[in-house]
Amino acid sequence: MLNYMKTNKKIYPKKILLLLVTHKYLVIFIGFLILSSFVRIDTLSDDNFFQSAGKNYDLLGFLQIRYNTWSTRFLAEGLLYFFTNLPIMFWRIANAAAWTLLIFSITNSLPKVHRNKNKYTAYIVVALVFAINASILASSGFQVTGSFNYILAVSLGIYSSSNILASFLVKNGSGGKNNSISKLIALPLTIFINEQVGLSILVIYILYVIYLYSKYRIIKTNELVIIMMTFLSLAIVYFAPGNHARLTAEVKNWYPNFLTISAVFKLKIFIIWVFTSLVIKMSLLLSVCGLIISYLVLKIKNKKLIHYLAAVIMLVPIALPLINTGYTVIQYPEIDKLFYSFDFLNVYSLYKPNLPLYPSSTLFYTFTTYSFWTVYMVILIYYFIKFTKFRGLSILMAFTASMGIFYFSPTLFASGNRILLLPSALIILIILPIINKIPNGYKLIILCISTLNIITLLLIWMGNGFTSIY
Repeated sequence: MLNYMKTNKKIYPKKILLLLVTHKYLVIFIGFLILSSFVRIDTLSDDNFFQSAGKNYDLLGFLQIRYNTWSTRFLAEGLLYFFTNLPIMFWRIANAAAWTLLIFSITNSLPKVHRNKNKYTAYIVVALVFAINASILASSGFQVTGSFNYILAVSLGIYSSSNILASFLVKNGSGGKNNSISKLIALPLTIFINEQVGLSILVIYILYVIYLYSKYRIIKTNELVIIMMTFLSLAIVYFAPGNHARLTAEVKNWYPNFLTISAVFKLKIFIIWVFTSLVIKMSLLLSVCGLIISYLVLKIKNKKLIHYLAAVIMLVPIALPLINTGYTVIQYPEIDKLFYSFDFLNVYSLYKPNLPLYPSSTLFYTFTTYSFWTVYMVILIYYFIKFTKFRGLSILMAFTASMGIFYFSPTLFASGNRILLLPSALIILIILPIINKIPNGYKLIILCISTLNIITLLLIWMGNGFTSIY
């Protein structure tokens, strides 16, 4: 009897692990379905608008009105037209499927030989996704309107490019086969869900074609067809009559002087937004990146002092909150000013360069904040490219496009944190090929960050009566 019990103790864990590996996407789907079950229709958001539209218009009439007066997001808004008027369980299933597609697509951005080395790669991707700050996750993937406009778009966009991203890690560029119909149409259709996603992933496609031809003298017809179809989709979006009406309305509501302020002043506002987005709104993912890069830098042979310095700098995003947010007995209020004075840039008018009129401390804190994080980003980008080669470079260019597009948009302050889902997913794509090079202890830290983030999300949901957070 004792031998039987001992044998079973060994067998059951193995069976559970085997189940987790062989049915990983089913397990992941169930997990996201449980999380989605907390979401309700938010009557104070756009959910209510689409719910009312389904009762007052037929589908074609509604889409025609939106095309002429506001949006060309036919797919997203068509789905919202139906799902907001169905029992919420239908949306929960669709949302869980979209999240599962995202995990599947990111996982399959690695070649099969890489995935076979670690059978739990999909779960590592889940942990990385949950390291995206709670406000981004909630507003883009756990809110009815947000999910169809963002998580669905990001999932389709990365799904369309997963094979070509995998091919960057394989000799002779093999592996980038987009032969299926779903791969051929995914990116052009993504444009009609979210322009930010379609345009950014298009950058990866263009760089992939250039990469193949310059390195191997290979021209792939399928990728060229996808690029042309995507440009056609962009043209349809760009020339839609509703664009002008939407621009006028968005400018009036969110950025009244958008059309009259200078490009330089607009650049200042954009710089503040970019830095606050990267350092504060995407702080957890930045901490994960710093942790991984710091370890890899310390593993470089024949290290010099500059390598040790870079490794220490990379740990700053994870160290600062521990020092100054209640986890230590002694508090250092000056740290916030030294490292987080992004808005101080607003004090300085680029048309009145008489800086001495302003407090010297304000100038000092602005200088320390932007100087440090600029150095940090330069180091991070350098090692991203060093460790991930052209794959990392192409994703960084897509990341730049995903952020840069908002320089030209009056919705910079209207869309909230959900527009940071794509940049966050792109960062995960960069670090995924190198994460298995770090020891399990480091992976455990990442898992703790992800777990605490999900707990935070659930607590905020509970406090808000299970409506979305932004």
